Amino acid sequence: MTIKVFKLINGEEIITKVTSEEGDVIATESPATIVIHDQGNGKAGLGMAPYMPYIEDKKVTIAKSAVASYGEPDESLSAEYNRLFGSGLVIPQPQKIIGA
Repeated sequence: MTIKVFKLINGEEIITKVTSEEGDVIATESPATIVIHDQGNGKAGLGMAPYMPYIEDKKVTIAKSAVASYGEPDESLSAEYNRLFGSGLVIPQPQKIIGA
């Protein structure tokens, strides 16, 4: 399963595990809404909340016609998503050695 970020045509942005793509739909698991908020002093913060938290299972099918664009999340966003909505395990990124 890969993690993708989708911008929907209604303006919503979601991050989710993509389980399959067949025909005109994308099958996902554990989708989360990405929320950008003002932290003050001109800084923006990012938060995540369950997308459609009232459904019984954590599987959502998205019509491809509802997607404006999509892409791969950066490492920090992917790690935070996995911490909150995945296994809870965060794999640390290797440190760069400077001056070695």
